[in-house]
Amino acid sequence: MRSSSRGNAKSLKHTASSPTSDAADPGVMMKLCCLESLTPLDMLDLSTGVADATGSRVWLGAQWFMKCMVIRPYPLQSSLKHSGAEATPPLDKTLQPKSYFALMKLRKILFHEKKVLELGAGTGVSLIAVGLASTMSTSISSGADIIQEAVVPSLLTLTDSDPVALSLCQVNCDANLSCTGLDYHVVKLEWGKKHFDNATATDARIEQFSHDTIVATDVIYDLSALKPLMETTSLLLKRGGYFVLSHIPRASVEDCELKDTTQALEHEIRKEASNHNLMLLCPDYFDLEGANDIIRDALECLIPPEGGDYAIRPASWMKCWKEYYANATVKSSAELILSGACNDECIELESIGASIMIFVKL
Repeated sequence: MRSSSRGNAKSLKHTASSPTSDAADPGVMMKLCCLESLTPLDMLDLSTGVADATGSRVWLGAQWFMKCMVIRPYPLQSSLKHSGAEATPPLDKTLQPKSYFALMKLRKILFHEKKVLELGAGTGVSLIAVGLASTMSTSISSGADIIQEAVVPSLLTLTDSDPVALSLCQVNCDANLSCTGLDYHVVKLEWGKKHFDNATATDARIEQFSHDTIVATDVIYDLSALKPLMETTSLLLKRGGYFVLSHIPRASVEDCELKDTTQALEHEIRKEASNHNLMLLCPDYFDLEGANDIIRDALECLIPPEGGDYAIRPASWMKCWKEYYANATVKSSAELILSGACNDECIELESIGASIMIFVKL
């Protein structure tokens, strides 16, 4: 008897996760229907073209995206309250270091009141997390600067080419987003310019050159996917829109030593993006007239200035969180975050070359 996940509803399980906080504060809980892992027969079906179950589980790229672009740290105010100490004023600027404040501003630029579309959404977990986080609102400050922490998109569009993944995504979106008041669509979408040339092949709800932000997580398993991915992104983004790529290096690069695979693959991504008027947000971009100063300041906090890096990596993200907790009155909060599962996960993500690259359409 076969034991693949294809057509087997019993292989799907509901799990609960917390996309909006990173520790004991439960935040908003997500109910997700997904596969815990793929079976050997799932992999056989994939290799022979019989079926593709990859869209039915949550991959590391989505987890890294949620950590960097959605999850908030365990609130220091809550830790003080639970410890019996006197609560800290909500706008205590000593609790909002520059790096954390810059990250919150970056999230608002990318997602707040924006039309956001995801390519290869699979279970839908990434944009569902963005949607759920929009229901939590607090004010944060850094000096005289104050912003509302809630990030509320104007529209979420989750796309995939696989019918099974789309059905699963619709179930998960309805279970989590229907009560948020957000507008969302789950739509079939094939990648590549040829699909847009044929008007009947594209859903009417997907308008070209109309999206503010496009997200893709863990979608590059083969270099052949790069061109259609970048073509589709460029066709859907409006000028000045952003492409957020949460990347786990999985594709192989010919004539490349194993130790250089991550760097070589990121080079290929940057080159193909450039071919489609998508420029990586890096020092070269910020030298251009009209570059967004807020994004520049945010990325300077999240990307180490030394070494000429151009991506947000787990090590720099953890540095941001450590700075956030450095002045915590209740040190158990910092210990809970930085020495527990969160730290272990980031070490793993760093070791495998996880990154987030942000592009702007010129």
